[in-house]
Amino acid sequence: MLLEVKEISKKYGTFPALKKIPKRKAVAEVETFLEALHLSDVRHKRLSDCSGGMKQRVGIAGALLGNPEIVIVDELTTGLDPEERVTLRNILSTLACTKLVLLSTHIISDIEAAATKIMVLKKGNLLFYDMPETLLHHAEGHVLEYILPKSWSSEELSGVSSMLQTKQGIKIRQVSAKRPYADAVSVGASLEEACLCVSEEVFQ
Repeated sequence: MLLEVKEISKKYGTFPALKKIPKRKAVAEVETFLEALHLSDVRHKRLSDCSGGMKQRVGIAGALLGNPEIVIVDELTTGLDPEERVTLRNILSTLACTKLVLLSTHIISDIEAAATKIMVLKKGNLLFYDMPETLLHHAEGHVLEYILPKSWSSEELSGVSSMLQTKQGIKIRQVSAKRPYADAVSVGASLEEACLCVSEEVFQ
């Protein structure tokens, strides 16, 4: 069957039918999501002719139809531009006030915007489950910053979260249980670095 955006915007077919949503209710919900997800101007396009970001938003609209109590999303903002990413994060944050929202993603900024609790998984094992604030607290003292010396070893650069070219040299931010160099100073951790602390097993 040829799936078109207009099937959910005009005919109110595929997604509402699958969820057994009455037509009158589907009409109102679809119009709301078309507007919220910036899809109103492409409502008559075939889905096959849409960009990856548009297809992503159509899928999200379908998932949210029917006001589900539990929303599970995987890599929500993949393929979206910055504006659409913010839009979707705001929608999820609003939903999370009254619904259970489970978000699986590698994009930490999405987590920062919406999550009240975080699970960090590695190879199927649960390494951490608690509030973001707790994770940041555990990471205190484990994020170090320094200018990379001329005599450096690649073995000493595991857990590097960023490398920045400066006039003084390459500035390194690294998660580590010990100082790799004497002039390394402790700095505040970002949530991404705190998650890296967990995956690198810097703290238990």
